[in-house]
Amino acid sequence: GRLTLDVVDKDNIFLFGHSFGGEISTVAAAQRENDINALLLMEPAYLMSYMVSMFIPEGIEIPESVSYPYYLGHDFIAEMLIFDVYDYIPEFDGNVILFAGDRNDALGLNYPEYFEEAEEAFPSVEVVTVEGADHAFTGDAGYTMFDLAMEFISANII
Repeated sequence: GRLTLDVVDKDNIFLFGHSFGGEISTVAAAQRENDINALLLMEPAYLMSYMVSMFIPEGIEIPESVSYPYYLGHDFIAEMLIFDVYDYIPEFDGNVILFAGDRNDALGLNYPEYFEEAEEAFPSVEVVTVEGADHAFTGDAGYTMFDLAMEFISANII
């Protein structure tokens, strides 16, 4: 059944997504905003459509799959070429915390414009740059992000 498990507090459902999971969580929250309390995003890959378009330029036939820089199938590529996550972002009006990194492969360091655009598009968002965090929040940055995530959840429980 829909939201009927005894172990689920249906008034306090949070989505937490990293990288492409952050993009998926954003879309799910927008489509189920009445069911989702708040959203936690860790370096969401809002640039995925852009990245796919760089490898599959307009006008060339979409291959069955590509293996670099990621393994992607034909249908995923076709969807990403027409998909815009920023169409979904304004639809979620719950609270959002977006964790960005600032070193190495962090999207927050290398592609900050995607998070700046999200900051403008979300009705209620706090973008938090975690010092020393790479894309995966390895090491101490992960503990810092986790502590901030727990504070955010505690502050948003109904």
